[in-house]
Amino acid sequence: MSKKTFILVRHAHRDTDAGRDRDNGLSSKGKEQAKEFRDGVLEITEKTAPLILSSPKKRCVETLEPLAKKVSASIEIDKLLDEQSHGESYGALERRIEFFITWVQQSEADLIIGCSHGDWIPLFFEKAAKQPRDFRKGEWAVFEVNDKGPWKILS
Repeated sequence: MSKKTFILVRHAHRDTDAGRDRDNGLSSKGKEQAKEFRDGVLEITEKTAPLILSSPKKRCVETLEPLAKKVSASIEIDKLLDEQSHGESYGALERRIEFFITWVQQSEADLIIGCSHGDWIPLFFEKAAKQPRDFRKGEWAVFEVNDKGPWKILS
């Protein structure tokens, strides 16, 4: 396996004025967080073109849009990154995350960027890096992907 980097971001702050049960986009605070994410990872994306993946939720897509525009990349929707759905068991969520980890390890891309949710990310950290970790909205981490053991957290 060639050296591969995975960047994971939790979606930025969303607009909840219309209710939390809707697929809301970002608030003004969230739009600023999305720009901070873009600026924070721009140096990494200058070295290699990223594959950008998003949960289907609007707030995730909007978190990635400033970066995608800056690097002239498209955002691909990946249901594996979606939050736990109503009726989805914890075990099913675990299997979905494990499948995603395997997919990243086998991907041809050298740099993959993904945006997901507050329920998905801690479980991902446990599975990929063997470390529990919670994320604030708009926070991100950079991983060195490994297929033989835990992924190394670079930042």
